[in-house]
Amino acid sequence: MRALRPDIEREEPLWTEAVRRGWELYRDVERVSLETRVPLQAVIAILENLKERGELPAEGRESRI
Repeated sequence: MRALRPDIEREEPLWTEAVRRGWELYRDVERVSLETRVPLQAVIAILENLKERGELPAEGRESRI
């Protein structure tokens, strides 16, 4: 997964937006993967990138990342 992090958003920009929207709805890694059809490893990599940049919403239900 660490190898995916630098390139995933550049290679699959639609996945990034899908994961961002999915995270706002579900706040659950497995559910985001299932609902967006983005592979689980890619979801985790994208969420880590968003978290690192402070772009994940912090309020609401407890998150599972």
